Amino acid sequence: MPRPLADRLRAATATCPDVETLARVVFETIAPDVPFDFACLATTDPASELITRAFKSRPVDIGDEDFAAAEYGAPDVNQFAELARRPAPVGVLSLDTRGEPGRCRRFREFMAPVFGFTDELRLACRARNTTWGALALYRGPGEPAFTQADADLLVPVHELIAEQLQRVLFAGNAPGPSAEAAVLLVGADDTVTT
Repeated sequence: MPRPLADRLRAATATCPDVETLARVVFETIAPDVPFDFACLATTDPASELITRAFKSRPVDIGDEDFAAAEYGAPDVNQFAELARRPAPVGVLSLDTRGEPGRCRRFREFMAPVFGFTDELRLACRARNTTWGALALYRGPGEPAFTQADADLLVPVHELIAEQLQRVLFAGNAPGPSAEAAVLLVGADDTVTT
């Protein structure tokens, strides 16, 4: 009996030294269970939930600025900020539009015409009620739409991915013998709250 995806992903990512390596290992580990044409793992600012950097499964002919305009424009289906509020922080475009992905502005204006994608599965990666990253998988022409079963396979790994992102993001800031590290939380009024 094959090991559950969460167990395989935990073992595979335990020693990843940086986000780029982590992204590659996440893609390689998930692909046998949930095949995709293209994938993107992004880090997010834990306070604002804005994407800070994206790591892709292969190069694409479009910049992150174009993606940000599509993600942070007018309200749309399955935006990462909305997914992060769901009890199960996952969304499948074909399911959430009831088989009409054209209802999604991001699909109409960006995914289909620029990349030829036909479906999208998105996962907000949360740990301790904080979003640390986002994973998006895409399928293209001739590939089946993502299913609820695909989404259900990924839900159990969102927290693990978030924890691994947090670990590698702070690993480079680990205190040495003559240094101290700290995290400050600043409130809306620009005062330090923690």
